[in-house]
Amino acid sequence: MTISQIHLYNLLRERLGEQEAQALTEYVSSQAQQEVVERLQPIQKDIDRKADQGDMKAEFASIRLEIAELRGEMKENTSNLRSEILKSKASLLMWIVPMWLTTMLALLGSLWFKH
Repeated sequence: MTISQIHLYNLLRERLGEQEAQALTEYVSSQAQQEVVERLQPIQKDIDRKADQGDMKAEFASIRLEIAELRGEMKENTSNLRSEILKSKASLLMWIVPMWLTTMLALLGSLWFKH
């Protein structure tokens, strides 16, 4: 029993008797505890919600970091693809120009020998 419960018990014992005073003191104590629990439940829910929000904020921050890393990788890959395309283009031009010239010479040669 706390001091306030003892004080309440002593006051009630003088007027109601020992058993009734103890029963009433226990009832008041349990009701007070129940009221405290009921008042603390919304506060606890709010604390839990804020903790969940904090966890979510941390998770969002890690997701943002991953997205930033992926963007960097995508830029790098895009740059690599562009350089590969340019190399392929140059390689194609190196083959197309001689083939075109060869075809033109063959066509001119065939026309020359026909006359």
